[in-house]
Amino acid sequence: MRDRRAAAQGPRQGELYWADLDPVVGTELGRKVRPVVVVSVDGFNEGGDKVVVVPGTTVRRDLPTRVVWSVNSASGPRETYLCCEDIRAISTQRLRGRIGDGVLPERVMDGIARVLVYLLGLRRAVKD
Repeated sequence: MRDRRAAAQGPRQGELYWADLDPVVGTELGRKVRPVVVVSVDGFNEGGDKVVVVPGTTVRRDLPTRVVWSVNSASGPRETYLCCEDIRAISTQRLRGRIGDGVLPERVMDGIARVLVYLLGLRRAVKD
């Protein structure tokens, strides 16, 4: 019963999904089904056919725009780098299935939020 309600409400901020991000252009992340974390607010997610996501990769690059999290895959837990520099809005039709049964820990979501505030120049709009 709980899963039906969650499906009716749509993806929630902080949930992880498998998503098919193809087709891609240039250096965008895609080319296979990969994990994404929903970063758009629940009010937006419930109201439409799109969500804003940050995709993940298992390729390590020491970039300040990446947040590390361990994602459970078919082969077990894998260190995954959530690539905030690749934030994008996608159709919910790209979502292939939820990973886990909850939302990412607050410390991970706070890390993503800090990077996005920096990348998008939102410090001017946000009062600390």
